Amino acid sequence: MAKRNRKLNEGFSMASLTGRWILIALVAVSCSLLYVWQHVQLVRTGYAIKKMECEMEQWKKENEELQLVNERLKSPQRIERVLAENRLGLVFPKGSDVVRLRYPRHGGIDTKEESGSDGGTDTLLSYVRGGGAAGRKRI
Repeated sequence: MAKRNRKLNEGFSMASLTGRWILIALVAVSCSLLYVWQHVQLVRTGYAIKKMECEMEQWKKENEELQLVNERLKSPQRIERVLAENRLGLVFPKGSDVVRLRYPRHGGIDTKEESGSDGGTDTLLSYVRGGGAAGRKRI
């Protein structure tokens, strides 16, 4: 039996075994480092996503605030108040300043001019006497 074991041991030298174990250890360490690097990158990406989500929430809040300001600035009551305070000379038209034009809804020859929903449409044009549209003088 001793001869048999000796033949098995003769095929593997100590340097050969040591080299194989070093190779196995290097592969294991490389795989471990690859796993740790991948995990670190995953954590960094998670933090970056969280930061961007927080930033997006801040932008949404700011957008909502700006929309509220926009709606407040567009309100007709505010515009009227500002115009009254600044005395820009803009006034509401009087009944005598309103010109009412009637034209048929459908431009056919047989169409008669009517108002309301029976085929005609009323269009109101308002202006202040002496001013006219776009600053033109009324003659």
